[in-house]
Amino acid sequence: MTEQTKTSLNLRKAFDQGVAVAIDPANNVAIQQGGEAITTLNSYWLHQRCPVCSHTFRLGDEVYIAEDRTVRHNSGLLPCAQGNATGSEPSPETSAFFAGLDTAWPPPKNMPIVRLEAGHELLAPPLAGFQRHTCVVCGHTYWLTDERN
Repeated sequence: MTEQTKTSLNLRKAFDQGVAVAIDPANNVAIQQGGEAITTLNSYWLHQRCPVCSHTFRLGDEVYIAEDRTVRHNSGLLPCAQGNATGSEPSPETSAFFAGLDTAWPPPKNMPIVRLEAGHELLAPPLAGFQRHTCVVCGHTYWLTDERN
């Protein structure tokens, strides 16, 4: 590789990083230096897949951006940045919140709702090169405690 090619690649990398910072100012420090961030509508990783768990990044997801710009989930449910992608049961506060949400806005009576609990086939990890199951409406992967109809 020639010196001019290396310079061009470095310039392109710096330009792409500058564009990402300008588009997502809420996460500019994490994008530039690495660190914790929150997925916004302008985040370049929104709808992409985590390299650890293969789940898509959703709006509001807590993530960790490495210095090489690799993005991993960084939450209690998907702790990929901590080296543990198995996830955990939701906290009592989270369970209480969703119970209240179900009470305040119940689904229509004729619509069957299934809560995705641990072991559900839609939560199975990707096998043999296949991707995780995704929602046909939004394209996001299914997470533990998601509801589908």
